[in-house]
Amino acid sequence: MTDQAGRGAAIGIDDGAGGTRQPLLAGIWPLPSAQGPATLSSGFRLARADWRLLLGLFLATRVLLVAGILVAYVSNTSRLEVGADDLFCNWDCDWYVGIADGGYQSLRQAGASGAANWAFFPLLPVLMWALSHATGLPTVYAGLVIAQLASAAGLYAIFLAARDLKGEDFARHAAIVSAFWPFAIHAAMPMTEALFVPLTIAAFLFARRGDWLLAAVAAALVSATRTVGVVLVLPFLMLAIREYGLLRVLTLRPGTERAAIAIGATGLGLGLFMIHLYGITGDALAFSHNQIAWSRKFELPWMMVVDELNPITIGANWLVANVLDLGTGFAALALFAWLWRQGFRPEALFAAATLSIAFLSGNASSLPRYSGSLYPAILGVALLSAAPLRRLPVYAALAAGCFACAVAWGLEQFYVM
Repeated sequence: MTDQAGRGAAIGIDDGAGGTRQPLLAGIWPLPSAQGPATLSSGFRLARADWRLLLGLFLATRVLLVAGILVAYVSNTSRLEVGADDLFCNWDCDWYVGIADGGYQSLRQAGASGAANWAFFPLLPVLMWALSHATGLPTVYAGLVIAQLASAAGLYAIFLAARDLKGEDFARHAAIVSAFWPFAIHAAMPMTEALFVPLTIAAFLFARRGDWLLAAVAAALVSATRTVGVVLVLPFLMLAIREYGLLRVLTLRPGTERAAIAIGATGLGLGLFMIHLYGITGDALAFSHNQIAWSRKFELPWMMVVDELNPITIGANWLVANVLDLGTGFAALALFAWLWRQGFRPEALFAAATLSIAFLSGNASSLPRYSGSLYPAILGVALLSAAPLRRLPVYAALAAGCFACAVAWGLEQFYVM
């Protein structure tokens, strides 16, 4: 990361005449000083060779993912009984298609178990509805098109973010890691990850550069894709304090307005969704209260682990699944702790806080997907494997994992649910 000296007085308060008064609490408590944006912008332009790399990665991974799904079909041809798109639209995808086609359910439309589509955020189905109506595409295929466009944009965004951090060579490496990421299958399908992952990368890219209005747009859209999008408020606050200093941020001194807008925008999408849900159900928190239909409830993490690994109450198949799910989640938390120690604290804080929320849900299901959809996890693996001798083995392992998760997706295996 690059420091920019001279971006303002360390912890002083602007006196309005170009100078600074003595810092508040000076000598009593050390306060974070202004250091400028966390990274210098390397711009938006790419060399032709880099454009060719990104295009090649995108096409290669689409082939790999489709090949995995075709292997799943060969393994179980009955999967196509309800139509070819059933191989692509699994798990939560059905809910997003349903919202795009029919909107959010009323109270009387909720299922017998209480399951309703209020738990699924609106940005993806809104885009699916718009593209389907504009082109005549079936909704699920409109979702697939959106997912591919967003995945391509995500590759571009992570290249820029990695280039800001460590230069061109690392940017190419990070793009390869991201392209062959094992959980790329979710971002390639009509699932919330299709938008959550690239928009999160964009939010960090702009916030680190100090481009706060662009960061505000990205953050507002992130919070309209998933509940945990609001957690971006933590890294945004951390990056704003680094750029302007704690006192200037807390007192909204001149020059910090754009950062304040971005910090506020982290909850905009969620807030609008809550207003809409209140109009439909009378419950602005219906998206949270509805989680009980999927056996999700607040439970302390250690109690959740005990319950999910109890061989007396958990069958053998689910016990194995829970071990894999929890193992992936704890490995991700260890990776985020390492990122923090390496100095990537905004990313580590966002990822650890987001995953911690999943650990409070009382259910180990989907922990791999929640872990794998976090941009800091991709960044952490890219950093760990940045040494030249490590790269090829890591690429091979990631590609194998990407293919395996695509097969598991086609077979509706619980690890990728």
